[in-house]
Amino acid sequence: MDFLRLLRKHGLPQELLRQFYTAAIESVLRSSVTVWFGVATKKNKLRLRQTIKTAERIVGTPLPTLEDLHAARTKTRACQILSDPPHPGHRLFPSGLFLLMPVLMAPTPPSMCTPLRTLDDNLSHRRRYMKHNFPVNYTIKVHREEVFKLSNISRMRLNVDNLEEFHFQRMWFLVNHGVLKRIIRVMPERHPSRPYTAELEKRLQDAEGVFVQSHPPEVFQQELPDAVQDIWDGLTEESDRVPESSWRFASPKSLLDNFCHTMYCLFRECFATPETLDYLDTSHCQKGRKKALRANS
Repeated sequence: MDFLRLLRKHGLPQELLRQFYTAAIESVLRSSVTVWFGVATKKNKLRLRQTIKTAERIVGTPLPTLEDLHAARTKTRACQILSDPPHPGHRLFPSGLFLLMPVLMAPTPPSMCTPLRTLDDNLSHRRRYMKHNFPVNYTIKVHREEVFKLSNISRMRLNVDNLEEFHFQRMWFLVNHGVLKRIIRVMPERHPSRPYTAELEKRLQDAEGVFVQSHPPEVFQQELPDAVQDIWDGLTEESDRVPESSWRFASPKSLLDNFCHTMYCLFRECFATPETLDYLDTSHCQKGRKKALRANS
């Protein structure tokens, strides 16, 4: 930005100022924008928008917004994939059309069930590894949003508009990656539960990889609802910047209990056994669904 100011100070024409901005600043903003735009925090996006506004004042002409750059790059990338049949993502554009909302509203893709059931098998041993191998009443410090219970889901369904199951599922992966990292962080290298927790983390990564592949890439670039974005920002904030009031203490086993129960709720199509369905029918997960339906009727 300093170079742009210097060029204007020396009387460079507006057209050349615009060309310099496009080559030196806008090119950086466009770089991998289809990757980082969907997961950037509100604070980061605000800073980038302020940079563009400052450049507009210097150049003296309107410039493409951050959203414009993202939309243009996404469209260009989609057209490239459409014209390249061997590309792995080509099959996601049937007849050249890309339908966003049906994807967000669709049930759990069948391909998700195998890694989730494998994860469930591992979670079935959580009592042994997360309770018996820790001192009585042992707790760890976690972000309050990492205490992610069925009641959180039902409350958000009732109080927040335009929330899709897809949004909850993305949040579920983010929350539980953080939970497993915090548990691993407090365990010594030779702790008997460390290999188990590392295996859980690997299984969760495998499931997330299938989850990402099961959805068109553009859905991950969409703006998240404000309530979800606020949670996302809080969970991705550096620990030393998180206020003390946002921390909670929870036992490792209770965190994995939440991990398991919310998985049954958000990916219920993969766990349609009589025992699990009976559990879901009496849980906050189902209560939240019923109350939301009554509120909308």
